[in-house]
Amino acid sequence: MSRTRNRRTGSDLRAMAVISRECAAVLDGGQGAVHCVRFTRDGAYAMTAGQDRSVMLWNPARDDGGAAAGPEDARERPPGPRALRTPITTFAGHSHEVLGVAIAADNSRFISCGGDKLVIAWDVATARAVRKLGGHTHRVNAVALNADASVALSAGYDTTVRCWDLRSQMREPIQTLFDAADSVASVVVHAHRLVTGSVDGCARIYDVRKGLLTTHTLGPPVSSVAVSRDGNCVLACTLDDRVRLLDLATGELLASYGGAGRERPPSGAAGGAGARLRAFECRSYKVEAALSSDDAHVVAGSEDGGVHSWDLVSADSFGVLAGHTRAVCSVACHPDIGERGALLTGSHDGTARYWVETAGT
Repeated sequence: MSRTRNRRTGSDLRAMAVISRECAAVLDGGQGAVHCVRFTRDGAYAMTAGQDRSVMLWNPARDDGGAAAGPEDARERPPGPRALRTPITTFAGHSHEVLGVAIAADNSRFISCGGDKLVIAWDVATARAVRKLGGHTHRVNAVALNADASVALSAGYDTTVRCWDLRSQMREPIQTLFDAADSVASVVVHAHRLVTGSVDGCARIYDVRKGLLTTHTLGPPVSSVAVSRDGNCVLACTLDDRVRLLDLATGELLASYGGAGRERPPSGAAGGAGARLRAFECRSYKVEAALSSDDAHVVAGSEDGGVHSWDLVSADSFGVLAGHTRAVCSVACHPDIGERGALLTGSHDGTARYWVETAGT
């Protein structure tokens, strides 16, 4: 297959390398709406954050009995995804819904945030909360960790981003950023930069080394931001049914994804050329978009329950994954390039789904 090099991200991309996926497991821990899904940094485990105030740790590649799913299991099971109802561990400590999770690189710790205005730091081995950080005056929408998990970032409905030193016992943030004019929906860390997305329609890039702030005004509210692996691009999901790829330094619009004219029928659905096309929907919910681990594909949830994916360079749609019955607000791509087809999705239908690449793609 021919290959092309993306001049913006530096990624060596297969031209229109279509990935087909199927749902391998449905994670249903009774959490109500699943607001956030994340892979651990090695991709071996998954975390889900729910309306029921809990965070759950799963192994999505295992059966409910605890055994790893193998070829012999596939022969014995009926067709369709495995139903997982028992997590490995449940972390309880929030008094309201849990909205965000960020996991340390060594998988030993993570932080969570939610409607109780708190950021909680957890020890995975003991399932205990080791720090509770208060200061936000309203719900905390999202959290992030720096590379060594020594600093936590929290993005709040109160329009602030707060930076917390996890090595000390300080109860106050080491810095508070007041630049947003509305709720800060998303925050990510990439090397020495912090990137935020806000309902005021802006993506902001904070260069910690240089002490500089760069603001890119998109217009519609920003529901999520992500950064390409090499740090050259920002992916922003906006509440006008669009996902935008921006040059991180200049704010130049490189590509736009979404719109009924370029969508295909759901993966595995009956139809064909005459089937009704499904458009990407993002108008009212905090919907996430993400980049595959090789920066070749864009993936996003949708308010109609679909999961959309596009080629990064051409912006052509790879179709829609069907299965969820309500809004899909959180997506996570497997961190290993060798498993780039694997996805986690979290939905207001009360489930998370684990998707894997199908053979022959």
